[in-house]
Amino acid sequence: RVQGKFEYASGGTLFLDEIGDLPLEAQAKLLRALQEKKIRRVGGNEEIPVDVRVICATNRNLNEQVEKSAFRQDLFFRINVFPIQPPPLRERIDDIEPLVAHFLKKNRGGSDIRLTEGAVNTLKKYHWPGNIRELANVIERAIILAGDQKVITAETLSFLKPAQPSSGASNGFRLPPEGIMLEEVEKDLVRQALELSGDNQTLAAKLLGLTRAKFRVLLKQVR
Repeated sequence: RVQGKFEYASGGTLFLDEIGDLPLEAQAKLLRALQEKKIRRVGGNEEIPVDVRVICATNRNLNEQVEKSAFRQDLFFRINVFPIQPPPLRERIDDIEPLVAHFLKKNRGGSDIRLTEGAVNTLKKYHWPGNIRELANVIERAIILAGDQKVITAETLSFLKPAQPSSGASNGFRLPPEGIMLEEVEKDLVRQALELSGDNQTLAAKLLGLTRAKFRVLLKQVR
């Protein structure tokens, strides 16, 4: 019989990606496997003991998913033993060059391509809202655009639009004639910042241009 993921990984590590997208029915089965350390093959009755270290990843805010009843609270507590919040790519630009070298090697013909200094600067100035996955896609596209020239320049990466600095006078916001509920707007911005930062309060404060202390004051009004 074909072994399932848990049985195959027994004695080792099982990586579960995008766990926030797991259907509720599957969440119940996963919780049982984690708690009892036993699984049943599809269509089978025999309980098979497994010993697996599980690492989960998600781009969703699981706290919010729990509040919406889209993710089981008991499963969240079970997998949230040692949470790790990796910083976004824009906060570790020194990692861009080695990552680019890795993605070039992964793409056929990419190992023969070099980047100019202007191209590297373009990559480092970009905001990377899609983080490493976006970088991988950008390099794949740049390889195609480079063609037989085997060189990626700043012009090759012209499809990347660097984030424009904003100021209070030119951020595009205009107060509507009917006015706004400032308190509600603040609450909404706090929620958005937490979602974008993966519930990292320090990063969320930076997204709003606030100190951690001021952000926590706003956070108390939301929760």
